[in-house]
Amino acid sequence: MSQKKNSDTGFLASMNSIVENASPEPSSSTTFERPRMNSSEFDAVVHSRRSVRVFTGERIDSATMYKLFELAHQSPSSSNIQPWEFHWIKASEVRANLVKACFSQPAARTAGELVVIIARKGTWRRNIQEIIRQLTSSSEKVPPGVLKYYKTLIPKALALGPFYIAVPFKWLFTRVARYKQPTPQEPIGMSDLRVWAHKSTALAAQTFMLACRAHNLDSCPMEGFDSWRVKRLLKLPPDAEISMIVAVGKAKPEGLYGHRMRFDKAWHVFEV
Repeated sequence: MSQKKNSDTGFLASMNSIVENASPEPSSSTTFERPRMNSSEFDAVVHSRRSVRVFTGERIDSATMYKLFELAHQSPSSSNIQPWEFHWIKASEVRANLVKACFSQPAARTAGELVVIIARKGTWRRNIQEIIRQLTSSSEKVPPGVLKYYKTLIPKALALGPFYIAVPFKWLFTRVARYKQPTPQEPIGMSDLRVWAHKSTALAAQTFMLACRAHNLDSCPMEGFDSWRVKRLLKLPPDAEISMIVAVGKAKPEGLYGHRMRFDKAWHVFEV
């Protein structure tokens, strides 16, 4: 039992060392100049972004759409693993079937474009390998511990093992270790891995919708759809989950259903 405790303590110390070394103070080689922003312009983007329910149906040109995707691609994600995909529906037959799968709601039916935003639970291994490849081929100095972070810590944190064999061991380890020192509690099982993927994907989805507004377009995130039909329609792999379907286009005046309603901030903002 004593040997097991020492092993746990050693692992936690090693894990903390990796995290600390992977997150050093930035050196002069990694700093960069950032433009000074006009906050009022961002305020206007946020306050004018509305969920539009009726669009003109005017199509959006490819250059603009790919600009929106590029901006969404700059979103932050857990350990920079970027577990998202954007499926831009262009084929007329696929689009017609997607509208039906969205219950033919006005936002889907009248949108200029439809984008299905996917959270991927199973691409993290491939993505980590790409991060390692880019780090090792870069001319910039890689901080100590970063490669170990991606080669050792993150795979241990995300892996569930064959037939989820690692899940009960991860659950037991985290429940014991957290009484000794701060310990990552998730993801442990598949439900946690789903949450992990959707959290990062939702960040990219929000960036995408704000980018739409910044380019004088409107959007509507939709959760009203038959996910089983959409997955079959797009031939998505088993690990793919639909985070949301976003309608994009130019709003009709009647597309805004009343004034924006928000609850009292006291319900949502707390000082501790």
